[in-house]
Amino acid sequence: MSPVDEERLQKLEQALTEAHRARHIPSWQAGWVEDVMQEVRRVARRPPRACGNGDVVHLVWRAACFAAVLSIFLLVSFLMQSTVNVSEEGGLMAEDVEVGSLFFE
Repeated sequence: MSPVDEERLQKLEQALTEAHRARHIPSWQAGWVEDVMQEVRRVARRPPRACGNGDVVHLVWRAACFAAVLSIFLLVSFLMQSTVNVSEEGGLMAEDVEVGSLFFE
């Protein structure tokens, strides 16, 4: 580093130190830090929940997505089968029925 950069860094460090010292710090009660640490330890000792409400909601949404995909798949397969059956049945009917004999007898 050049001497100019080091000098700028020292000025910046000094300005930050002075700003930190000059800031207004609220006065806390005597046992505030100990109370906070006791609360943190109490929360940390608490056993984790086995199944939270979020887990159930997540499971319901997964089941709904699976049901939607399954219903779309079944609908598409039904539509594909029905068009094949209709065209086959229509072809059989056209072969079996003679249109001319119905109208010109």
